[in-house]
Amino acid sequence: MIDQIYTPNNIAQELVNLALSSNDQSPLYIADFACGDGALLNAARQILGDRPNYLANDIDSHSLEKIDWCREQYCDDFTNYDRSFNHRFRKIDLILLNPPFSYKSSTGIAFNNRQGYSTKCSPAMSFILNAIDFLSINGQVVGIFPDSVLWSERDRSAREHILHLGYEFTTHRHLPSNTFPGYTVSTSIISLKRSESTHSNHNTDDYSENIVVDRGKLQVHKSLGITSKSSKSPLFIHTTHLKSNQISHAGAYRVSSNKIIGPPYVLLPRVGNPNKEKITIVRRGKYVLSDCLIYVKTNDFELEDIQSTLMQKIDLIYGGSCAKYTTIARVRKILRINLGNDQRGNAP
Repeated sequence: MIDQIYTPNNIAQELVNLALSSNDQSPLYIADFACGDGALLNAARQILGDRPNYLANDIDSHSLEKIDWCREQYCDDFTNYDRSFNHRFRKIDLILLNPPFSYKSSTGIAFNNRQGYSTKCSPAMSFILNAIDFLSINGQVVGIFPDSVLWSERDRSAREHILHLGYEFTTHRHLPSNTFPGYTVSTSIISLKRSESTHSNHNTDDYSENIVVDRGKLQVHKSLGITSKSSKSPLFIHTTHLKSNQISHAGAYRVSSNKIIGPPYVLLPRVGNPNKEKITIVRRGKYVLSDCLIYVKTNDFELEDIQSTLMQKIDLIYGGSCAKYTTIARVRKILRINLGNDQRGNAP
């Protein structure tokens, strides 16, 4: 069971006005991933009309019926990473939130993001962690959150992670404890946005704040010494297992290793003749990757763009007078040149 505490209309108006006043530009894409009866999106629509695109998500399908004007609707558990929340929407400029403050009979939500960070935190903090993954570079989250997200020990690791990513928490107003009828809870209107110093240090290599390019972590000869018969051990994946743009488990063996790369990502060989059929999207499964593989880790909805770019530029990616090979730096450069402008909205 989850708490369902709907936002009073006057608070929704205040929150949206605050969010818009702190934005230099009018948002083109607005989302609420715990929309409830739609109070926050309704407040935004009253001010901005239908000029922005609106996205509504709620775990309760009956709640979505109350905002049938919103064309883009999803009924997903936003705190569940394994749900593969892979709807192909572009980066969001403004995320409005009044998330559940607690899950009954739960001491915390396990959070695992696409870049390998994991922790256990409160439901409200889990919403924050998931939300920032969908923000545009200048986007912000503005919501009603329990004050405990700012000081509780349970959320300490998540707070430190968010600060490390360059976001700042700003408390705008502490709300009265009786703001929500029938509940007594200490809450505030809080926003999260990248700090100005983060923007100024954002160099040309950071063409997408969510893209990570790296290589597998286990050498083939070392994998042979740690094979495992346990069905719970991860499979070891090498170049030979990439076939027809898929991972083939034929001939793959399990290893006792914690060097697991969690999805989603795009795989390509580091060494070998260029072969488009080996450029593979991985959306599920936990594998230990050979150091002969390079992976590009990003948001699920960017995977096809990454794969398509790598296929189109495959002859530029691989070089060498004898055996063909590529490098992490070369893959980064190709992606930066071909995706950077488009993702920032500056394409000619």
